Amino acid sequence: MACTAFGPTEENSAVSLSVDEPVPKQNLSTEKMTCAEFELTEENLTMSFTAGTSVPELISAICAGNSHDKERALVFLVHAAMNDDQRQLMYEAGGIQVLVDMVEYGSTKFAQLCALRCLKWAAHADSKFDVEHFKKLRAGIVDSSSDPATFVELLAPENDDRMRLNGAVYCACAALVGNTEALQESEVVTPLLALLSDEDETVKLWATNALGTLAAAENVKTLIEDSNCVFNVANAEAILQADPLPHLIKILTPDQENLLYNDDAVKLLIQLVCYSATTTASHRFQDTIPLLVSLLRDGTDGQKESAVVALAHLAAKDAPNRKLVAVDADILELLAPLLEHANDYHRESAARVLSSLAVDDACGVADAAVIPLLVSLLRDGTDGQKESAVMALAHLAAKDSAYDAVVDSERVFVELVEPLFREDNMVVMEWAMLVLLKVVCRIRESRCVLDALAREDDETSAMIVETGAFPAIVELLRNGTDLHKQHAAWVLGYLGLISHRAAHEIRSYGAIECLLKLQRNGDRDQHLYAAFALSSLEP
Repeated sequence: MACTAFGPTEENSAVSLSVDEPVPKQNLSTEKMTCAEFELTEENLTMSFTAGTSVPELISAICAGNSHDKERALVFLVHAAMNDDQRQLMYEAGGIQVLVDMVEYGSTKFAQLCALRCLKWAAHADSKFDVEHFKKLRAGIVDSSSDPATFVELLAPENDDRMRLNGAVYCACAALVGNTEALQESEVVTPLLALLSDEDETVKLWATNALGTLAAAENVKTLIEDSNCVFNVANAEAILQADPLPHLIKILTPDQENLLYNDDAVKLLIQLVCYSATTTASHRFQDTIPLLVSLLRDGTDGQKESAVVALAHLAAKDAPNRKLVAVDADILELLAPLLEHANDYHRESAARVLSSLAVDDACGVADAAVIPLLVSLLRDGTDGQKESAVMALAHLAAKDSAYDAVVDSERVFVELVEPLFREDNMVVMEWAMLVLLKVVCRIRESRCVLDALAREDDETSAMIVETGAFPAIVELLRNGTDLHKQHAAWVLGYLGLISHRAAHEIRSYGAIECLLKLQRNGDRDQHLYAAFALSSLEP
């Protein structure tokens, strides 16, 4: 389906559809939108629209109506396009080309932005539109600046529902093309937050959507599609200061029927949680934790993935948050499927939650069916997954009550940890070193029952020597952080205690010189650990 005569010449007449006539080339609109342009009356419209107007009818109206009809139809279409099934109807009706034409030749910025918002879903959610083409269209609109003050005027509480809805949609779509700094300077956050308690559900939905987009620094993809949380610091801080959490908690209640509404609220909450992880504000999100766990249980796949990202940040931040996450008896059962079936980033986030929970409830985590999944991530995962998995296993192995469940056999576990010392990842190596430390401590303890001076070279000890871990640990002792050096001295000391061969190998890599330097120049703890290691490594 193609449309004719997009542009300002069609003001007052409906235009018939044509598949033959070419669309006239026109420049992108650079006019600033004014509040008056949104003051539509029924006389301006030649067509009537309701929430029940079908997507094909909306596409036809965008082609055939006057400019006011087009804008009104686009507001309904951009709302419908949030739904997967409705977007399929949009594609079947030839909507992509109609929207492209509207972005390129639409007579108002508002129309162009609404069309671009629909194309964003087509490009990133459904792969129905070329991403590079989308970026080019978006870049064309970025070059024609908006007037941010218009948003504040449109969102004023004295305006009717239609005006406020247009303002919220306009703001959300304008934020998509990257005008977040201008929008921040216009103080648009405050009126948008006020709309979260608006009586009109659609107005609230778009206010939430706009705030979520403003909080994000990367606006091409939704948070669900991104591999990490990237936030706009100024906007996130402004939104947090306005205290939106009571509104978000209300929106996220389990009996909320509008799942699309929940999606926008969850995305906004995730951005704010990510921001809070860089500040001291994470305690303010404690009331959202039960709701996030509910989403992990009953939400859509996307909501579950969003929730686990938020829980990973909150549980890692402080002990009260960890305890609130652990309150739900089903939390471990809810995390297990994400470890196995989610995308890379969300599998990593699920492992991070488990790592945090293992600090206080190692037995519970050890009793769950998650250890094989963590081991699988440790063997074959991404760098981030390996970091999260080895942290979780280290927390578990550190607790005597969970050690046997994690380490079925020292030999098997050392074989698992050994490749991590060849990783070019300091975080992975440090945690692997701590896991290895726990293993050798247990070996030493079991031997000391028989002989406090035992230094046997049994099969497990020989295998530890052959892992190739020693050069990596000595390198951490030489060039690592202060904490790396302390841990390295600790583990080398215990390794020297369990095996003559291990002590000889460690000395051959230059450990003695490094330990002497640490003993001379380190702090009190480093001095003690270095002295312990030196005594253990004596021939």
